[in-house]
Amino acid sequence: MAHGFAVFAGTTPEIIRASAREAERLGFASFWVNHPGSTDGLAALAHAARETRRVELGIGVIPLHTRGPESIVEGVKANALALDRLLLGVGSPNPEALKRVRAGVAELRAKLSTRLVVAALGPAAVDRLQAEAARYAAVPAYAANFARMGLKPVETAIAAQTPDAVQRGLAQWQGVVDDIIIRAITAKDTVEEHLALVRAAAPA
Repeated sequence: MAHGFAVFAGTTPEIIRASAREAERLGFASFWVNHPGSTDGLAALAHAARETRRVELGIGVIPLHTRGPESIVEGVKANALALDRLLLGVGSPNPEALKRVRAGVAELRAKLSTRLVVAALGPAAVDRLQAEAARYAAVPAYAANFARMGLKPVETAIAAQTPDAVQRGLAQWQGVVDDIIIRAITAKDTVEEHLALVRAAAPA
């Protein structure tokens, strides 16, 4: 099972750079940021790209109804993201989600020779975790997805009070999924907290 590590794109460049360096050093397969609201995830991912050489770089996901394929292509090129390491995640809420994603993926494939991913999600500080879970639950497309799984958003999280707790949480997915992305949610959003979580979740 390949491990990825993800941070909020709107966090500080210092946190992104430090987390990406540590994730690569510890053998994570991928490092991810999201693309929330007006925050440019591609620009955030560029901070990680400049600090690493091997780890795959993912963005999950860019909503195609707010940022179309042409703008995504421009963003990838403007931020000089290496196509051979890029995992470009896109998605779209209803209505017309499937149609929009199919068309968007086709256009992106024609213009960028990189891997495309459709979807994403997340872990740990209780108050922030509850707020994040509520935010996902309020988006109809996510709410419908969790309903289909029979889970609440918070139930997909792994509590990370200790390294052993993180590893036990990850172990429950062994053999169930091919890849797991650990999305960092920390109490105070510091470099030290992010590095502690990267280390706790490091591949064995």
